[in-house]
Amino acid sequence: MSVGDTSDFLFCFMLCLREYIFFFFFKQKTAYEIYQCDWSSDVCSSDLRRVILLIVGVLVALLTAMTGVVAFGAWQHWTVARQHQIANEYSARLLNAAGMLAVERGLTYIALERPRPITAAERRRLDKTRIETDRAWEQALAVRTRTLRSLNRANDAIGPLDAKLGKFRQAADRALARPKGERSPGIATHWFSFVTGIIDEI
Repeated sequence: MSVGDTSDFLFCFMLCLREYIFFFFFKQKTAYEIYQCDWSSDVCSSDLRRVILLIVGVLVALLTAMTGVVAFGAWQHWTVARQHQIANEYSARLLNAAGMLAVERGLTYIALERPRPITAAERRRLDKTRIETDRAWEQALAVRTRTLRSLNRANDAIGPLDAKLGKFRQAADRALARPKGERSPGIATHWFSFVTGIIDEI
């Protein structure tokens, strides 16, 4: 039951309670008129005390129920806010990983298009970029365990990409160690298209 439905229920309950109290007093008044009971008598005082205790008990129960509704609504708002926070953090981590992967894509593509093998300085720069890419990827996957169910589809999509990326890196490394004439035809274009597909899925 939602908060709105609970509030409607309490409103209807209060209306019914008002009608019940009105009918009860009317009924009691008619009975006292018939039996010509004196309000100062012990019997009438006892009945009146029971009515007052009944009303107080109902009001306390109603107040408790309304407090529960307010608390439940606050908890729901907190849960939604927390879920949004986790989703935003997850998206930010994925965007960071995608950005680092785009940098690696560009460096690798440029090196594959050069006629000579990769130099030591270029190799160090590429390795450093890969380390940063992997770190950003691991941070995104670490947040994944705290994501919403609505993000499960995205989680399933990016799950196996890490292994695929590792295989393409190995193929690119083998090609980078050779002159361009000894590399597989179209490997630079293939690498660029593959990594672009990963970024699009992220």
